[in-house]
Amino acid sequence: MTGNQSPRFSAELRRLIVVHAMMRSGTHAIIDWIRGHGGLRFFNALLGPGRPRDGRRPTVRPMDFEVWRQRPVPRRRLASTPGDQILVSLEDHEPGFAPFFNVPCETLDVLVLRDPYNTFASRIRMIHRETGGLETAERLMPELVELWMRYARACLDSNGDSGNVYIDYNRWFEEPTYRQAISARLGLRFTDVNFSKVSGHGRGSSFDGRRFDGRNTEMNVMRRFDQLSAAERSIFQRHVCRDEVQALADALWPGRFRGTKSWTAPAVRRISRSSPPRGSERC
Repeated sequence: MTGNQSPRFSAELRRLIVVHAMMRSGTHAIIDWIRGHGGLRFFNALLGPGRPRDGRRPTVRPMDFEVWRQRPVPRRRLASTPGDQILVSLEDHEPGFAPFFNVPCETLDVLVLRDPYNTFASRIRMIHRETGGLETAERLMPELVELWMRYARACLDSNGDSGNVYIDYNRWFEEPTYRQAISARLGLRFTDVNFSKVSGHGRGSSFDGRRFDGRNTEMNVMRRFDQLSAAERSIFQRHVCRDEVQALADALWPGRFRGTKSWTAPAVRRISRSSPPRGSERC
């Protein structure tokens, strides 16, 4: 991007990376992994959640990058943390929303997408855990499911040469060669040094907390829908098991999830964790 340049800061900053995702998409696992490559200054949930739990959508406008970096927290962190790239995350905002204008360097947008069934199983459990009930989940799920579908369409609509990077969380978690390819797309020298880390952001996993920190592959992240209570599963089936969601999931992960609209607990258990995700190459 171009605009009002700050010569001193332009010389220091090579790139701004903006990660767009929904909560419970494995976003912080991926962000911690990216940070393990080095040279990145990270700012979490830059604009706060795009869909607060009270259901009111905040008014969010892009910020002048130079004004933002002069604020006390960014200024202090930028002065004390080495690196020539800034990494920021946006959670539950519209895919592709630009948080800044007048950025004096290259901007790279990264879209993280996880399959809807594990995303929303984790989301329902997180809300249940934090609120002590399911009324909030019942109220928020229709809008959240619509938002996930917009993320999925943004992935599918990419023609592969937009310059953005799309990360399929399912493949990222299960395929080392996919992680290598993502490192290359990001222009980073590959490392898995932070792969097994369970992030402390968001209190860790909705189901396991940080109990599996350092051994993340022992978590059953590909079958979270199988771990819901009866009350949680009722909300899950009512809002997530829809034809439109199924069609997008089939397009992104062909053959991975079948017959979900009529899922029952036994049907869910027939989906093998070991089945390799075959997501769209565009993600």
